[in-house]
Amino acid sequence: QYIATSPDGLSWTQRSYQKRTEDLWAIAYGNGRFVAAGDNGLVYTSGNGTSWTKRNAGTSRRFQGLAFGNGKFVGVGTLGRFYVSTDGVSWTQHGAPYANMISVTYGNGLFVAGGVDRALYTSPNGTAWTRVNIGTGDFYFWALTHTPSGFVGVGSRGNGINAKIFTS
Repeated sequence: QYIATSPDGLSWTQRSYQKRTEDLWAIAYGNGRFVAAGDNGLVYTSGNGTSWTKRNAGTSRRFQGLAFGNGKFVGVGTLGRFYVSTDGVSWTQHGAPYANMISVTYGNGLFVAGGVDRALYTSPNGTAWTRVNIGTGDFYFWALTHTPSGFVGVGSRGNGINAKIFTS
């Protein structure tokens, strides 16, 4: 459990923060602020990436993914929870009608979040989510990103077998 920064991707420096036994799972940058989040609603913020402040997200659930877009941070996590914040400090929880969420990205005016059992949702604002039907099966979306040509998601079955790449 640590936070590290690098000016060039080659040389890394571990940064100090109030270490806990919980793990950090995700990080995003926006509005001049870094936000890192993880187990038990653990959230840290930083304006420079070197000094970090612990925040209370108001949940005991895990944040597994974070993205920034449209002026807000969106976090996804266990039990189908979505979290939204404009500053990384104050968070609002929104429920989803489905499964554990693992990853989230933003692009082209849209948040896209993925999870277990082929769970894939889209939202223009991070609060109202629409399920995207891509079939059935135990496929996990481990990571999502947005490129100039669209969205890309990677994952595998829950047991790590049969990796797949999806594009939109």
